Amino acid sequence: LSPSDVIDQIENDCVVLDIRSNSEFTKGHIPDAYHIQWSSKEFIQRVGRILPPDVGTVLITGKDMDVGDVLQHMALLGLDQRVSGYLAGGMDLWIKSGLQQEELSQMSVQKLGDYMEGNEDVIVLDVREPEEWDEKHIQGARHIALGSLHSQLVTLDVTDQDTIAVICASGQRSSTASSILLRNGFKNVYNVSGGMQAWSEMESQIK
Repeated sequence: LSPSDVIDQIENDCVVLDIRSNSEFTKGHIPDAYHIQWSSKEFIQRVGRILPPDVGTVLITGKDMDVGDVLQHMALLGLDQRVSGYLAGGMDLWIKSGLQQEELSQMSVQKLGDYMEGNEDVIVLDVREPEEWDEKHIQGARHIALGSLHSQLVTLDVTDQDTIAVICASGQRSSTASSILLRNGFKNVYNVSGGMQAWSEMESQIK
């Protein structure tokens, strides 16, 4: 699909699924795009659980990504039927066409620690699985597993102007969760770089 084709698809209620790496998505993506990294071992399951059913999907892929391979994997759950096309030329062509893009802000664990130590208003949202949360989590954080985020957004009890720092184990699921929050109108969303792994390493260095 050309950039104008993608715009037409969006105007016809298709959703955009960006399957590039975290770093690529962070630097620039189509507004309101969902992000689920292709290299994730749970890529197919996350697509099935997170994307709205019965709507068309436009793929945004990396330069060297084989779209045919992606579709073959999606076909295992019948998800290939949702795909209406992919952006030929990728984000490079989108940007060269002068079209709007957004960035996903990142927050280091050190910065998050500074926020919390200074009692600044920041909401930490942990999107890991319950067993990961039970094993260890940041004191004062809120917990909604990634697969339940869509249905439980209303329980988060925050405004679209609140600062939300999203964390998982390493930063991959939190990137997906951040894209969901951005799509739902939250403005000040940060993906915590390195996730709980980086947080634990920071704590061990302090000790």
